[in-house]
Amino acid sequence: GLGHCVKLNYTAPYNISSDVIASTRHYLCPNGSMNDLATLYVNAEEEAIKQLFHQPENNNFHLLSLVVFLVLFFFLAVWTYGSGVPSGLFVPCLAIGAAYGRLVA
Repeated sequence: GLGHCVKLNYTAPYNISSDVIASTRHYLCPNGSMNDLATLYVNAEEEAIKQLFHQPENNNFHLLSLVVFLVLFFFLAVWTYGSGVPSGLFVPCLAIGAAYGRLVA
């Protein structure tokens, strides 16, 4: 399947809010784990940004999943901008920047 199953481990010192935990997606993953790519794509853009900013830095997002999300989201944003349809670019740019920041951090 697409994405990687990542075991969720929210012990101290991580103070993760309940809405961030509730928006993780478990697509084809066992209980107690999340699918990192589904968590980024199936949620709304704002939730994906929250996931990228608030998940602990213990490799909750696999590098390949981040690259797939970043490249596809970038090309979708460029295509949408070039289509002439009125749509916002601010939130997609935040999502692209958050994915890039998580990738290089």
